[in-house]
Amino acid sequence: MGTQLVTGERFDLSQAAPDVKQVAVGLGWQVTQVGGQTYDIDASVFMIGADGKIPDERYFVFYNNLVSQDGSVRHLGEQKSRTSDRQTITVDLTQVNSAIEEIIIVVTIHEAKEKRQNFSQVRDAYIRLYNPSNEVEIARYNLTDSFDKERALEFGKFYKRNGKWRFQAVGQGYNMGLQSFVDKYYVETPAKAEVGVRQPESFEISSVDLLASQVDKAIANANLGQTKARIGCIIEASPAMQNWIAGGNLQTTLERLLALSKRLETSPAVDVWLFTETFQRLPSVIPANVDNYVKQQVLPVSRTLAQRNAANYAPVMVDLLQKYLQEDKRKYPNFAILLGSGLCSDAQKAEYAVRTSSKYPVFWQFFGITEETSLSATSFEFLRSLDILSGRRVDNASFVELNSLSLTYEDEFYNKLFVEFPYWLIEAQAQGLI
Repeated sequence: MGTQLVTGERFDLSQAAPDVKQVAVGLGWQVTQVGGQTYDIDASVFMIGADGKIPDERYFVFYNNLVSQDGSVRHLGEQKSRTSDRQTITVDLTQVNSAIEEIIIVVTIHEAKEKRQNFSQVRDAYIRLYNPSNEVEIARYNLTDSFDKERALEFGKFYKRNGKWRFQAVGQGYNMGLQSFVDKYYVETPAKAEVGVRQPESFEISSVDLLASQVDKAIANANLGQTKARIGCIIEASPAMQNWIAGGNLQTTLERLLALSKRLETSPAVDVWLFTETFQRLPSVIPANVDNYVKQQVLPVSRTLAQRNAANYAPVMVDLLQKYLQEDKRKYPNFAILLGSGLCSDAQKAEYAVRTSSKYPVFWQFFGITEETSLSATSFEFLRSLDILSGRRVDNASFVELNSLSLTYEDEFYNKLFVEFPYWLIEAQAQGLI
């Protein structure tokens, strides 16, 4: 067993383990479940220079940037091992850029403020250092303090003293999120520009990047593996949908779909259509335009379309099929998502579109949209019927209800999204459609 550290204690690695050049950092904790909530907890690393800042955005290592610019720090994520470690980080002390003075390890709860979560429900947290070549533990620090309001914890840090690396058990709690640490440790200065360090136009963790870990978990839970798929989103713009569209729910939905596309496509994009009596193709959602996409691209068109209180499904569905099966045909599956209120003015034609497309690599996910917490059994009668439609080569459609509460937690959203899609993939492969 390695050295047991207490809060604030400093540990000289060069003396305790002089032959160890690469150190593995194991992080562990247990969550006391409250009301069935899921805690999304992630470790991040900030590599700090003498000025107390990271010299470049690539010295911020987290789940969407797993390796530091100099290659010395690697985030291995959640590892299956014989230990209770939740996440693992490796640090090669021989490769650390000479300008780096501290390597700070922070653990945060994703969307803690929105979910009203904090570390009061997290227990048995620890950080341990060990030799990855033989798994011999060098040092361990158990965080025994109570953190009743904190949403982030600094577990510990490596720091240089007289050219040699040491470690300090910190155990400091903060009532702030990951972005606050980014703001604290990163700043663009003329001095950095002078030495030729690449400067980002704007260094900020995007809402899409923050979803990466949830997407990975959802893909793993659905056993999608290395599945490739293109995502298209059709949005009903009737008067009944306007509050949902303008109130932030659609923006959140598109961000979550783009985060999924980043895992399913080499060039992430979500193709978008709006429709009522007529339809219109919009520019695809991509990382460069996702911020304020609804405000800039959707609202001007949806308000015009909303003047017609009708919903013709078939024309816009056929246009999606034309794009994916003729204009831009690809070998992998097409995941078509339709967000609607249940209003349909051409039910028979829409049913025909679903039946016809069952012969092609297209899966339809129909979401019944409401801002209410409870629905009458007949609210989405038409959309439900598409889920059990007869006369199809394969079962190529699914229906679920989606309300504002469903958008509170990403895991619930992705669970709804993957109710039937993985099973369609298996059947479509068996039928030779993909």
